[in-house]
Amino acid sequence: MARRSLPGRITWRHVPRRRAVLIVLALALAGCNLTAAPTAAPPPVESVPGESRLVVSWIDGGSLVVWRSGDAQPRRIAAGSVVRSLLSPAGTHVAFTRGPAGSALSLWVVDVDGVAERELIGPDRLNAGGEQVEFTRHIGQVAWLDETTLLFNTIFVMTVPAPGGGKADDLWRADLDSGQVTRVLPDGQGGDFAISPDGSRLALVTPGGYAGAPGLIRLVDAQGQAVTDLLSFDAPATASEYAFYPRLHWLPDSSALLTAIPDPDLIYPTLPGETPRTAALWRLDTAGESREINRVAANFFGLPRWSPSGAWLTYLAQVGRVEDNTLALVLARGDGSEPEQLRTGAAGALEPAAWHPTEDFFTFTAGAPGEMWLARPGMAAARFPPGGEPVFALAWADATTAIIASAPGGEYSLWIVGLNDPTPASLAVVSGGYPSINARHSP
Repeated sequence: MARRSLPGRITWRHVPRRRAVLIVLALALAGCNLTAAPTAAPPPVESVPGESRLVVSWIDGGSLVVWRSGDAQPRRIAAGSVVRSLLSPAGTHVAFTRGPAGSALSLWVVDVDGVAERELIGPDRLNAGGEQVEFTRHIGQVAWLDETTLLFNTIFVMTVPAPGGGKADDLWRADLDSGQVTRVLPDGQGGDFAISPDGSRLALVTPGGYAGAPGLIRLVDAQGQAVTDLLSFDAPATASEYAFYPRLHWLPDSSALLTAIPDPDLIYPTLPGETPRTAALWRLDTAGESREINRVAANFFGLPRWSPSGAWLTYLAQVGRVEDNTLALVLARGDGSEPEQLRTGAAGALEPAAWHPTEDFFTFTAGAPGEMWLARPGMAAARFPPGGEPVFALAWADATTAIIASAPGGEYSLWIVGLNDPTPASLAVVSGGYPSINARHSP
């Protein structure tokens, strides 16, 4: 892979020019060879006040590491049993979970300078009351509501008589300014959540049980109040002890959610003569009106995923006989119409597409391990990055800047790749396992 200079010797500027982005993206997706020779190394630069800075965090051997444009080297800002991390919206803080052997037993926060590290909640508080003495409560989903507020839920992990457990379907809120952590909704009243783009509301999923209680999607305000039921659905089988939680997609104006609910028996193959099972596409308006907009022939493990605008969706569909184990990646309009097969491949080799967080283009892996492709509606897919290096982790910092992890041998190499400058810049080598990358542009 051609390299640019070291991280501390690159000036990264975030210029939100949509037209330029689309032109460059079109060139990349057309398969042009944009890989250039390494550039000469300019002298180290300092960040300019008011200029956007690229902030990247990752995990290396249980330590939390951060690099910002202008830094000479990455910095370890928290050490010891770090499991997962999440940069705040403006990139000023990092929330992270911590615990032995990958167990997320506590939630912490530290600023990106590596000072003011503190535990927000630990095992004693999480398990206070001892409702389930055979379980230990772990940190589950974590998300930033704003720059100083975190939302999270928990998972029960069985300790005796055998390993097991499940989601507690609760909701907690942590305030960084006061240090107060509040249990907003008790077990069974919360669930997986999706925050509206304007930050005013949360959509909550409680899963129900196959051939039992229905699942439910509800709407609450940011404090967990004003509950409105949006959709009750028959919980599908998962062929395991895990419950099904549908993926929720907010429209950009926070007016509605989109979700896909599979037929309760979609995971099981149909018998000869049976009508093929489908997944229903739903639009859930925040005013309380819900309607099914279409049905698509999606595979249970490749259910629809919408683009940020909601104008498009992708899913995996079964191709031919079930025993052939072949899937197709399908691109369709946001209402499921005009489906088009983009790629076929063996189950396990062809994986569901991942949309960019803010732009209507996506990546997917197909073929050899780490073989990643970049595509957008109306354009053919092209390898990403253009040099064809394998990608085993990816995080977008903005519309044009990605951090990727490649694994040339027992270590992960982290690279910065720009759609408008796709010559990768070497960032770091991670020797302590999967890096769990986060990236942002911050003031």
